[in-house]
Amino acid sequence: MYVFTHHPMTTSRSDVTFVSSIEEFLKILDANPTIKRVWLLGGAELIASFQKYNLIDECIITIIPVDLHEGIALPQSIYDTITEVETKHYSQGIIEKRYLRT
Repeated sequence: MYVFTHHPMTTSRSDVTFVSSIEEFLKILDANPTIKRVWLLGGAELIASFQKYNLIDECIITIIPVDLHEGIALPQSIYDTITEVETKHYSQGIIEKRYLRT
């Protein structure tokens, strides 16, 4: 598991590695050719950094109707490179949208 963070962090778990940038993570990927798929769970800034390197094939965006006051929206450039292929509606107004790279 790789955790992206701007803050110095440590853990006693041997299966967790903290990384501070997409460039650092790309070096890890280059050193480990067996890594073929990555599940990315994060916000707009992290998604945009992966999209910058054309590393996103699929996006699943979950919309949870909670007022967060000031969230960071996904950049329009991400929507310019993906196509919506599926929408699911769940209880309490939760919506999940699945996109594929075009």
